[in-house]
Amino acid sequence: MSEHPLIEAVFENVEAVIDAAIQDDVIKNIPVVGTVAKLLKAAGNLRDKIFEAKLARFLQPLNETTPEAREKIRQKAAASPDEAREVGEAVLLVVEKITALDKAQILAYVFIAYTQGHIGPTDFLRLCDAIDQSFVYDLKEFLGKRKTGHDTNAAYMKHLSRTGITFADPRKIFRTPEDHYYAVRVWASS
Repeated sequence: MSEHPLIEAVFENVEAVIDAAIQDDVIKNIPVVGTVAKLLKAAGNLRDKIFEAKLARFLQPLNETTPEAREKIRQKAAASPDEAREVGEAVLLVVEKITALDKAQILAYVFIAYTQGHIGPTDFLRLCDAIDQSFVYDLKEFLGKRKTGHDTNAAYMKHLSRTGITFADPRKIFRTPEDHYYAVRVWASS
């Protein structure tokens, strides 16, 4: 028995309507309707291909880890099946929603940090949401500056503050209302 019978029933009905539209010669010959029906029919396959590309981008960094790191991932999942299920669901939902393939790769690195004990499960879930909400180029600039240090009033720092990755630094003195400084949030391993 399905976990989501209502959702599946709705999608089955939508597919039946699309199939009927494509089969009906009168409807099929209406230029806009026929084209839209065919596009909707093909969209499922396109969505699958896009999801596959996102998932491949997520899995690539995992495949590049050492056998020891992969074993640690397996052990972490075995130690807490409920946590592993929750984390796995979050990863799949974020991977499915993301709008840039690079975000899938960033998510993989955060997942590896979680499985290696560098961040805890709650912070991992927060970072999943943050990655989902972020503009990919802000994330890439943020990650590119991690070795050289962050410019605390840079635009990417401001933009990432809405996601929780950065925050307005109250220790800095603001000279003007537009003068904001941002700090990087510290993620805990517990």
